[in-house]
Amino acid sequence: MGSDGVGHPVVALVGRIDLRAVSAVETACRLDAGPVRALHVIEPNEDIGDLAEQWMAQRCSDVPLHTVEVAGSVPQTVVDVLASDLRHPSARLTVVIGRLDLARPAARWLHDHTSDAIAQRLANLQRLEVTYVDVRVAY
Repeated sequence: MGSDGVGHPVVALVGRIDLRAVSAVETACRLDAGPVRALHVIEPNEDIGDLAEQWMAQRCSDVPLHTVEVAGSVPQTVVDVLASDLRHPSARLTVVIGRLDLARPAARWLHDHTSDAIAQRLANLQRLEVTYVDVRVAY
């Protein structure tokens, strides 16, 4: 907690509304920090109404889901949004990223590795901590 008794914000990244996203949000809520929000980057042709409906059906839907339109690439858009959260020199931020823990390593090729690219770019931001949540998947 900060000296004012209020912790710093926590952002859970949400690519798809799935177990990985729900686990990231639930972990974010369990951290001893400040307010929690989820962040989703809207890609071209994505149905925002469907996304909202899926979000409201989740057990973590009490956490606000913030959306932003993609500007360039998803990883760069995430970094730009989070960097703006860190504009103030005393700002701190925790980001929670859900990752697939695949039972068969060969299954990794099925995924586009966007979370890896985001994490790699976030490493360049000061006063930002990344927490990973591994979600075991059997396939």
